[in-house]
Amino acid sequence: MTQAIKPNCTIEFRVHDPQRYSLLERFFQPLRDYTRNIEADTPPMQDDVTAVGRNSLMTFDEAEANTADETHSKRPFAKPEEWLLALRPQDLDDLKMPSHREGIEAIREWQGLTRRERRKLIKTKDNAKVLRNLADFTDMLRYWQEVEYELISLEQTDPDKAQIRYSAFEYPFEGKVALEELLMFFGFLSILNDTC
Repeated sequence: MTQAIKPNCTIEFRVHDPQRYSLLERFFQPLRDYTRNIEADTPPMQDDVTAVGRNSLMTFDEAEANTADETHSKRPFAKPEEWLLALRPQDLDDLKMPSHREGIEAIREWQGLTRRERRKLIKTKDNAKVLRNLADFTDMLRYWQEVEYELISLEQTDPDKAQIRYSAFEYPFEGKVALEELLMFFGFLSILNDTC
């Protein structure tokens, strides 16, 4: 049985701020590690029971629950608070975001709120600007929960250009918006070339 070849893709973007690029590089490392732990989805089960041993059957719901637990354990940094800790205190200042402690408290306060409710709550706070940036960060992270590719590298190809290389599990794939949101969050709005 031959294994399918993963499509390799790149997204090239304009680098206008070396400091922002350095921030992206530091954040890219844990993000790359995260995508290395993602496995391609397997086809859905056809039967309603799964054999787990001699004379023992597991219902589809039990098997699905076990699979969900395994998938969750393979996806580190699932919570926005943990992703926030991937940034240094100086990075948070440069991104105009609250400190780790304030950010974690805010994220926990937002749990269960819709995006609209969260925006209304932010408007009532004294530090609304930094909280809006934190909200944009958590929104960007939501896109990364559904990616179907592995990040390979981030490299600066010219003084004013860089590219992200990634390998999709199959084509078509989900999660391309996550890359665009990542670049926008870090201030890179000019995408020059996209191979997938």
